[in-house]
Amino acid sequence: MSLAAIIAECVSVAGGIAGIGVIHDHEYVTSQRSTLEANFMTGGVINCLEIDRERTPARHRTNTQTERTHRIMFRFYYSAQEGEGSRATFRTLVEAAEAVFRPLYNLNGEALRNGPFEIVLDAYIQKAGLTLHYAEAAMDVIELAA
Repeated sequence: MSLAAIIAECVSVAGGIAGIGVIHDHEYVTSQRSTLEANFMTGGVINCLEIDRERTPARHRTNTQTERTHRIMFRFYYSAQEGEGSRATFRTLVEAAEAVFRPLYNLNGEALRNGPFEIVLDAYIQKAGLTLHYAEAAMDVIELAA
């Protein structure tokens, strides 16, 4: 188990979410609309998920093992189009992510334990001059490091 393996497994699992768009294994920083569209757009709409670590508190489990709790953040972005039903589509996508991660108590063997997948924020955001649907979800993933 390692942080890299945990994030890679989260990306792999997220790839199975119905309707998911572009997935990045880190928080993608840009202030340019053209760069945002090039890296967040699929099927003519912004539809992106970023997966990254926020923090990793640790504690000694034994004299040779450390238990590390990674706070994995999931940041969802979706084109906000009033009258197009984009809010409902976006929320369905976020709920589908929660449903996919719910039964994975150890991330398919990549973690000692994880979850639950919790929605921390469901709002709108301005990114590179665009108004987007935005949600943050968090999941604590525990690993043993020797």
